[in-house]
Amino acid sequence: MTKYVEDISKKFIFLIFILWMIGILIAGLRVDIKSLGIAGTIVICFQGIIYMLVKNDFSGIKVNKWALGIFLILLILALKSSVFLLGYAKPVADYKTFYESSIVLLENDTKNFNRLYLAIFPHVLAYSEVLSILFKVFGRHIEVVVIFNIVVSIISAFLLYFILSKLSGLKEAVIGVILWGLFPSEILWNMLILPEPLYLLILLAIWSCIIYFNIKEDHMGYLKISMIAIIIGIELSVFNFLRPIAAIPIIALLIWTYFIHMSSVNRKKTYFIFILLLVYFCGNKIVDRHIVEVIDTPLGETNWYTINTGLNEESSGQWNQEDWEDLLEGVNEKAIDGSPTPAKDMQEEIKKDVEKRIQTIKDYPGLLWNKFCIMWGEDMTVVDHLLVSEVSLPKSNVLKIICNVFYYCLIIFSLYAACVCFKENNSSEILMIVLYGIGLMLAHLLVEVQGRYHYSALVVFIIMGSYGVKRWVELVKRKEGKI
Repeated sequence: MTKYVEDISKKFIFLIFILWMIGILIAGLRVDIKSLGIAGTIVICFQGIIYMLVKNDFSGIKVNKWALGIFLILLILALKSSVFLLGYAKPVADYKTFYESSIVLLENDTKNFNRLYLAIFPHVLAYSEVLSILFKVFGRHIEVVVIFNIVVSIISAFLLYFILSKLSGLKEAVIGVILWGLFPSEILWNMLILPEPLYLLILLAIWSCIIYFNIKEDHMGYLKISMIAIIIGIELSVFNFLRPIAAIPIIALLIWTYFIHMSSVNRKKTYFIFILLLVYFCGNKIVDRHIVEVIDTPLGETNWYTINTGLNEESSGQWNQEDWEDLLEGVNEKAIDGSPTPAKDMQEEIKKDVEKRIQTIKDYPGLLWNKFCIMWGEDMTVVDHLLVSEVSLPKSNVLKIICNVFYYCLIIFSLYAACVCFKENNSSEILMIVLYGIGLMLAHLLVEVQGRYHYSALVVFIIMGSYGVKRWVELVKRKEGKI
């Protein structure tokens, strides 16, 4: 019975992922059919290139691992640093909020904090504190943030290499790191003042620690297990502080442990997860207390605003001026009226609006599809953000096509990888990573959507895509009798 549940769970998860990838490609037909067509052509050409390489058989060539490692580091450094050729982005919108909050912290002028805003969106404070430390050490310059993002991206590449090497081997790890280095939208996002690169790094660190535990579990004592669980719990708390979505990797881990690997659940695993969760929840309490001490205002707790905005049929679940003004005016009115917890009271009021909005939605499938297309249908949002930030981009339309073509190619290879995994019933940690991506997708069918919110899922596509490339090459080799 246990084996049956495990097998059904694996099939079901990969089936959802396959449908997700197909949905993205269909959304691509609606959003940018030209780029999707180019991506399809590139994939077909890739098949021909692999065929030629296999025919010539380069398998006898030996590669020095150290030389390969140095080459990959230099390649990523060169690619990520290329953004300096485009100039610097002026902080606007959310990026301006991060920048201004960091300056307030730097100057210790917390009287000028927008306290009510931070009480509703406390994650803004997390990245602002990181920026204030950077500005204090290196000076108040935009290029400091860009350099920091590049360094974070390079460290992410190391973690990605570790994860892929443990999941599938050296070849997949090299493919994944190269894809990460070439990823055009990720390169461009590094120009902006945003927390995405940092919280993605922490997510990769979480996965790396979990994978390490699963490899070494049999040889670990409870002291070492406790240490790793404490580290992961702290990482999850920091991750949640930067972006309040830590519930997604936690749920993914629980499903992977207790449904996918039911037969291998033991005292050590249960103890590991118990300590991890205990540290995470304690860490969240400490973080909340820290935020309240800094902004001197009670937090708003559950963010009903983002759910209310996500259910706005007219804006297709995106940010809109009307909901935004209602939020700010409402919370300010409650503060003026003397409420001791204006942010919390406002969220409770918005909760009632959510209940009303649910009843007035005319086309649920249409709303969900529109949100899906906005969130996943393209990867060129970064170009628009840079243009708004007054960056002079050469041939911005061409850049948009490049971003989307790379993205769609990755989705096609991820789809192929998922089909292979579905057929073979793969049960490695790759399923835990797939579950994170699925969880992120499902969560944003409910809450507010923006194009950049799919940033952390890009690494899911990198991991699946690199696996897909490797298996595609193996398929061609098998047909040619090289395996």
